[in-house]
Amino acid sequence: MNTQSVPTTPWFGNDSLPLPTMRPEMRFLYCIARTKLTASVIYNLNELLRQGLDWRFLIETAVEHGLWPLLNQHLEKKKKNLIPSDVRKSLREAADDWSALARIRVGDLHRLLEASQRAGLDLIPYKGPVLGERLYGNYA
Repeated sequence: MNTQSVPTTPWFGNDSLPLPTMRPEMRFLYCIARTKLTASVIYNLNELLRQGLDWRFLIETAVEHGLWPLLNQHLEKKKKNLIPSDVRKSLREAADDWSALARIRVGDLHRLLEASQRAGLDLIPYKGPVLGERLYGNYA
């Protein structure tokens, strides 16, 4: 790799991983793949939004990698004029659908736990909504 092409502007949380060859949408996803954003990550996200993104690719890739809930969470906090209205609407609708599905899963989990207790079995859930709540503070 030609070291002259590497920008000196740091990317990401610990400011040590410049990835100049990644397309902007992948850098954006890398930045939002966390629950808390540092000031440098927020700055980089805003710069990427100002430069423009291929929203279709961004959303498809976020869905493919299971990152769209985090994408939606972080984009909701951004200035509305930086995100196309159709993208905001699609993300909001998808988030609502995901929340409804998560509520169904939580209900199923509660019924399963109650049935197991009645049968004298102790279950310890560690995936699904329990993991989401523990990691992200939100079961959806």
